[in-house]
Amino acid sequence: MPPRITEKQRRFAEAYLETGDAALAGERAGYARGHNAKVLASAGVRCCLEAMAQSGVATAEEVLAYLTGVMRGEGEGDARQGASSPRMKAAELLGKRLGVFNEAPAETKPPVIVDDIPRPGGGEPVAGEAPPGGG
Repeated sequence: MPPRITEKQRRFAEAYLETGDAALAGERAGYARGHNAKVLASAGVRCCLEAMAQSGVATAEEVLAYLTGVMRGEGEGDARQGASSPRMKAAELLGKRLGVFNEAPAETKPPVIVDDIPRPGGGEPVAGEAPPGGG
């Protein structure tokens, strides 16, 4: 029977499989610096890593390599072009993963209100005085 692991250890294992970096995996899972080697060496995490690796689930690197190949037109020989082609979809997924489309929003400026409508009776209202007509 495999050893039990905590949710935090499972997150560490998933992040470690994705990145291959114990420090980054520890940071993502919420461990304090310096505990990464200890967590990685624990029997539960080791067992979990082996099970995940043997499950046949693609790693992040495999997915990126596949999408890159599809985007470049390698393998399948699909000659279709356009927004619905597999190459375009692969490029879109890669762009999202790599943060290509995360543009900083343009700086918005507050609207400027210009009060240039002539007042009935002429002249400017006195500060603190209600405008004519009760409005």
